Amino acid sequence: MNIVWFKRDLRTHDHEALALAAKNGDVLPLYILEPELWKQPDMCYRHYAFLQDCLHELDQDLEAMGQKLIIRVGDALDILEDIKQRYPIEGLWSHQETWNGWTYQRDQLVSKWCKENSILWREPVQNGVIRCLKNRDGWSSRWYQQMKKPTLTNQLKLKNIKEPIDQLPNHEALGLNDECVKKIQKGGRSEGIKLLNSFLN
Repeated sequence: MNIVWFKRDLRTHDHEALALAAKNGDVLPLYILEPELWKQPDMCYRHYAFLQDCLHELDQDLEAMGQKLIIRVGDALDILEDIKQRYPIEGLWSHQETWNGWTYQRDQLVSKWCKENSILWREPVQNGVIRCLKNRDGWSSRWYQQMKKPTLTNQLKLKNIKEPIDQLPNHEALGLNDECVKKIQKGGRSEGIKLLNSFLN
């Protein structure tokens, strides 16, 4: 069993972690909705509305490959431990995440859990930001090297694995009652790409 942990990379196209995991055995595509993350000051309802649309699109794309997206709500360590109790996990795959301090500290805890359980966590870099550099020397050359990589088209077939799927909480349950509630552009990744293309072209 290889878990692909989707974080801010809610797509199947050009998803290195998904492509590599699929070469190593059965894949459980997992998104963990962490209520504690949504209490952080840089989160708001607008982000959550976009997330919900993106998760819907990701689920459709994965289902076309043979496996629905497994959504779980709770603490990442608790959820990973729960899955480990039922499956022999060979590897955890996710793109290296660069976000806020809360996610970095959570990743340190997950890294420790993986080591304690002899699970190899592979984190391909997906952008030009690389964690833990001692200085900025060579940063731009690393960025260009990463950006020039060819994109991956994932024409994958996934084995169907039956796992419970949690309902996403509504925004009020997460305490997201900010002024943006009535000013949301609908649509997930596909609508975001259309908007980007309209700007660029």
